[in-house]
Amino acid sequence: MFKKIFDFVKSRLFITAFLLCCIFLLSILFWFWGSLVAFNDIYIFSSSFLRFSIILIIWLIVFLFFLLKPIINFISSLKSEKRLKFKVLKKEADEFIYKSKRNFFLSLKDAKETWKNDLKTKNLPLIIIIGNEGAGKSTFINYSDIEYPLSDSLESYKKFHKSTRNFALYVSKKGALLDTEGNYFSQEEFFKPTSSDEIPEDDIDKNRDFLIKKNIWKKFLTFLNKNFFHSKLNGIILVVDTVIFLNNPKEYSKNLIRYLTKRVNECEKTLNLKLPIYIVFSKLDLIEGMKEYFDIFDKKISDKILGLSFDKILSEEFLNNEFKELSDSLLCSLMSKNSHIYNIENKNKSYLFLKQLDNLFALAKTFILEVQEENKLKNNSYLRGVYFVSAYQENIPRNFLLDAICEKYNCKKVLSKSNIIHNKQSYFVKSLLEDLI
Repeated sequence: MFKKIFDFVKSRLFITAFLLCCIFLLSILFWFWGSLVAFNDIYIFSSSFLRFSIILIIWLIVFLFFLLKPIINFISSLKSEKRLKFKVLKKEADEFIYKSKRNFFLSLKDAKETWKNDLKTKNLPLIIIIGNEGAGKSTFINYSDIEYPLSDSLESYKKFHKSTRNFALYVSKKGALLDTEGNYFSQEEFFKPTSSDEIPEDDIDKNRDFLIKKNIWKKFLTFLNKNFFHSKLNGIILVVDTVIFLNNPKEYSKNLIRYLTKRVNECEKTLNLKLPIYIVFSKLDLIEGMKEYFDIFDKKISDKILGLSFDKILSEEFLNNEFKELSDSLLCSLMSKNSHIYNIENKNKSYLFLKQLDNLFALAKTFILEVQEENKLKNNSYLRGVYFVSAYQENIPRNFLLDAICEKYNCKKVLSKSNIIHNKQSYFVKSLLEDLI
């Protein structure tokens, strides 16, 4: 205790502050009582102008001694090349933020003009959707069979379901979804240091994209503090690309957990909120056999929810039991409809689809537990569910179990038939968004 006090007293900050206080006190004393000082009955400081001049000169000397160098350095920095580059970056980020805010208000305006008095924005939850580039976030929203009033430009954008650039707000009667560019979620991928002591600001040109994405993301979160809906934010959906997750579970999961933890932490700090987190595995249709399996059911099956909801801290035993119950339910449904499948190949695909789902469930269980472990160390937000969806059927499905066996035994992978699936049927999305989240 005394050592800390003694070290503080010896510090340059304390000595500087002490000297300035002493000079200030002496200046006050000299101003009020300096006129009483006399030499041989001559009051040389009787003139207030003289006293003021002396005090001014002393403080000019103090100013030159303590503050001149920092001021010169500051002025020099204003003209430095690095500072000019920062200004350019800030200006570019501000342009993106301006467009984001403009489109945000346009979406709100379109919704209010469409539904007029039926829409109470203060009663609507706002959910932000995050995930890697190409994970299926925009498709998840655009093909959810939920009505969103959109401007002409956004309608054209939806037609080609390309990845979102910047931010996009979708407002329905039951809630609002905020779609985000994948690069904001994985912004750290743009920062590739060459040494352990390097920071992004050391090389602005090399780390330009990272600095811009970071700046835009933080400014937009600050913008949400204005609270346009029921709350500043009501939840976070992480969209996971099922194909990449199955092909490279360890590396992909590690990066997802790292980025998710950081983005949630930034949301908590900026908005001062504790949020529910939902994990959604997209592109379920790219697992071979999904079409054949769900074709045996009524079309209303697509309005169900496929996944698990949580209301407590998760354990491995709990997840094992829940996933087993879900898997058994899917298998029983197949057995009960088995007589409706007349093609033996479709039967095989349907059964193998469930086996691939079991593999996905096992990997998802490990992923969820790792997310929970990492998240609780740094954040107050909590996991509330894991779900599996197929918003838009496109491209060629794969048998990932067969691929894994081929890789293990160094066999050539089986070539897929070039029958590209193209179907706009949405599975398990609408009810998930409208009824659960």
